[in-house]
Amino acid sequence: MSVLSIIGAAALAAGAPAHPAGGLSLERGVYVSVGAPCADAANSAHSWYGGTGYVIQAPHARCRALHVGRPAHHAFDVMLTCRDESMPNSDYRVHERIQVVSPTEYVIRNDFGRFHARWCPNSEAR
Repeated sequence: MSVLSIIGAAALAAGAPAHPAGGLSLERGVYVSVGAPCADAANSAHSWYGGTGYVIQAPHARCRALHVGRPAHHAFDVMLTCRDESMPNSDYRVHERIQVVSPTEYVIRNDFGRFHARWCPNSEAR
């Protein structure tokens, strides 16, 4: 490999987004429904992305990805197993289609409906 190739590869890597491989290209932190104010959004309008993986956590449930497909550049099909935190032994499966609109916005479609969210930059991450 030539010195120019190495310099070129380093320059490309330096300009690449700081998102881990194997994760969504979203900012880490709290998200709320589009149109809801960050400070006063209802708990049900909140979600949280931890910066790695393909799971966007919702209030009162904890999920983990079982399978991830990528039908388009910014779209992901994710099969999850989830548990409602208020109910022991409440495991259930969910199939989600996640569309990353931008690094600060996403849309999820699943059996429960559609959730369009935006990042709240000054909110505390859980």
